[in-house]
Amino acid sequence: MKGPEITIDDIAYAKIFMHALKHSYDDVCGILIGKYCDGDKGGKKCVINNSVPLFHTHMLSPFLNLAFTLVENHYKDKEERIVGYYHISADDSKNVDIKKIKVCELVSEKLVKNYEDALICLVQMSRMQFEEGNCMFMQEDSGQWGNVDVEISLQNREFLKKNISNKGYLNIHDFDDHLNCINYDFMNPNLFNNVHTLLFDYLDFCVDGFISFLLFLVGSNVDNCHVVLHNVDTRKASMDGESARKCNYHMVIMISFWGKTMEGNIRRSDLLGINGSLPLCFAK
Repeated sequence: MKGPEITIDDIAYAKIFMHALKHSYDDVCGILIGKYCDGDKGGKKCVINNSVPLFHTHMLSPFLNLAFTLVENHYKDKEERIVGYYHISADDSKNVDIKKIKVCELVSEKLVKNYEDALICLVQMSRMQFEEGNCMFMQEDSGQWGNVDVEISLQNREFLKKNISNKGYLNIHDFDDHLNCINYDFMNPNLFNNVHTLLFDYLDFCVDGFISFLLFLVGSNVDNCHVVLHNVDTRKASMDGESARKCNYHMVIMISFWGKTMEGNIRRSDLLGINGSLPLCFAK
């Protein structure tokens, strides 16, 4: 089936999988957010730049309608809008056909009535390790849902791998969670910068502690103590969209001190290098 050119951003792609990984024994579903614009090939282009996780328990129609209304209101003054729906069944064999998932079939019928050019995304979690074929997008044409091509980039996959390896998927919240506790924001605005905030807090703690340790090490025999922050380039990004991919950490701290011992004056230099990875390593 020939359709618009479709691409998906890292964040939208990752959140779909993270939602399913957190609730691996349940069906999960959510909303696809994006925008349509003129494509490079003359036709329309759809850019999916976010996904909103909704349910991991039994879906009730009133709550589904409420969730869609809240998401619509959230984006009413923005360029983006609801462009589709994703569904991942706990029975992976069903994630190849809308008709095999009754709830998905019912939602798809209402989706096409309310949202122009709506998309449905099904995901086979058992094929996560494969380079292609684990994510299937469909669009309605003349009453039938047919497959459409979506560009899944290497960058999409690498971003997902990073947030799986650091167990970031455990921090994602869906609308079910929000109904249980209003403090859980199912829009997940801070999902991808929590780990970076923790990193900087941890670095502050470790650097302070390391300097204190060095001072304690030389004790009262300190002749001269000199601490130099050398080549510090620490950039904090807002962690949304493009900035999340461009964010980089590089901090080099040079600590030098002189300690007087029985043998005479000894100069010690310690170089601490940090490049976005933990635990910290000290080298003499």
